[in-house]
Amino acid sequence: INDILFDEGNPNLSIRTFVQGGGCGGFQYGFVIEEEQAEDDFILDTGSFKVLIDSMSMMYMDGATIDYVEELMGSSFKIKKPPS
Repeated sequence: INDILFDEGNPNLSIRTFVQGGGCGGFQYGFVIEEEQAEDDFILDTGSFKVLIDSMSMMYMDGATIDYVEELMGSSFKIKKPPS
């Protein structure tokens, strides 16, 4: 994430993660680069960059961990939710 944000050349950028309804497959998680933060955003400061999560998505993200993994099939973010 540090490399991605650095390549953008804007020190005010953050990563936004969000949850969308996914129909039969359940929830879908998304990530975008964001410059603006909303008034109701939760802000997680990693020390190197900020992660923004809107209040509705936070209900579904609470307790989750986000990891970036590199596998044979490519690289991606993985979200792990604790059991309910």
